[in-house]
Amino acid sequence: MEAITYTAARQNLAKTMEKVCRDHAPPLVTPGPFIKLQTMHCISLN
Repeated sequence: MEAITYTAARQNLAKTMEKVCRDHAPPLVTPGPFIKLQTMHCISLN
């Protein structure tokens, strides 16, 4: 599962959807870069 910001998902919606279909994995959409880094840290610990 890849974490991306809401802004990045919105700006690259077509590419994001293509990646979801290709990888069969939903992205983790976060409100901003700080939350993204924090989320990635939590994922790496699990």
